[in-house]
Amino acid sequence: MRLGVVQHRLRTTTTEDVHAMFSAVRELASRGAELVIIPCVAGIASDEVRDGVRAAVRDAELPCGLFGPTCYTPGEWGVVDSHDRVQSTGPILALCGDTCFDPDVWKQAAELRPAIAVMSPLSESELQAEAAIEVAIGLSDSLCGLVVVAECAGAEIGAPGHGGSAVVLLGDVVTEALPGPGLLVADVELPIAQPEPKAPYPVVPTLLTQRLAVHAGRRPDAGYLADLSDGLRVR
Repeated sequence: MRLGVVQHRLRTTTTEDVHAMFSAVRELASRGAELVIIPCVAGIASDEVRDGVRAAVRDAELPCGLFGPTCYTPGEWGVVDSHDRVQSTGPILALCGDTCFDPDVWKQAAELRPAIAVMSPLSESELQAEAAIEVAIGLSDSLCGLVVVAECAGAEIGAPGHGGSAVVLLGDVVTEALPGPGLLVADVELPIAQPEPKAPYPVVPTLLTQRLAVHAGRRPDAGYLADLSDGLRVR
């Protein structure tokens, strides 16, 4: 199966996002992609972009399936779509925002026996994007064999959208995008291979645990035991 992934460059309006993403899907379909995965677009209702692109794909009669999960809302996850050729192996799982880095979510998701896990972490910096790929590599050895990271690009530091899209199969990065916009194509053998035996779940990098703490309104872990918050006093 030929898989396509859109790393979308953020636009200023929903209409522009829909048109640009549809053009990317059309390009991937012309390259023979049978399943195209589009990312979450932060700050825009997911159904606006997803449904708009899906309608355009249908109207143009493009020969590909489109995976644009309904749960592409930060903090949500679930099995939200399937694909005829993938279904025999298992469902497609979507993780969005902080759920990408939640071990409790991973354990619940594992019970669904997904064939593919699609992560849309909404990385807020290039360092977070790199850390997200590290997590994806670990999950491809523990949760399911094929993990796809689908992200946007072009955001300011601190805002979601810093690239890091990748296709990871059993611990190996098959293809990945640079920080800017890009299209990924990967040929994946069906049925999708699964890790046997499964490795332990990855350790969430400190950078991402600090992000989770900030989003939850907790004090981030500084990464060391000593509390130096009072500093040194000079008399």
